[in-house]
Amino acid sequence: NLIKHNGNLSLNNNDEIIYTHSDKTSLPIKRKLKLDAAFGKLCGYYLSEGSISGGESLAFCLHKKEKETIVVELIDIMKSIFGITHYKINEKENYNGIILGFYSRIICLVLEELCGKFASQKYFHTILLNANREFKENMISSLFLGDGYISKINDKFLVGSNYAPNTEIAISLVNENIIQNLFWILLNMGIISHYGFIDVITANKKVKAGGI
Repeated sequence: NLIKHNGNLSLNNNDEIIYTHSDKTSLPIKRKLKLDAAFGKLCGYYLSEGSISGGESLAFCLHKKEKETIVVELIDIMKSIFGITHYKINEKENYNGIILGFYSRIICLVLEELCGKFASQKYFHTILLNANREFKENMISSLFLGDGYISKINDKFLVGSNYAPNTEIAISLVNENIIQNLFWILLNMGIISHYGFIDVITANKKVKAGGI
């Protein structure tokens, strides 16, 4: 019931969701997904590094040094959860980034509903907020692996902090909602944290960036 009604979606005889368009049928996806460690990691990586384009292209923008770690892990996760084995890795010379891409309209619909679509508009669906501890631990760990860092002495988000630099794991995002919800998720798990916001200029537009 998570995915909104779509005339191109249907169930096959194995209770799997399929997407049909122009006489072409997608790879079937299980109708019920477990909120387990693997799915938690996928949501965390999507929140930090993922994007959706065209409604069917799921991409993760990572650093080349993560090719043997996070890239491999994401490929394994997509295979274990959805049975997807086809993917595309885009690398360019003189560029430190690497883009890992998957194609599935159904998976894009699921992640968009659970986490949002654009960086500044992503969120934690109530399903994620109320998930079991194992799921949330893995979601948070991959979120921090994607956008986290060790706090520095001049960290602009640590103003008023009682903790010494280089002793905290921090994360910064251009998304107030994610930062505030992350604070409450951590608190609910018994992890003390603090957060703050500053105004930054990006693409000639002032936005509020947050750190926790």
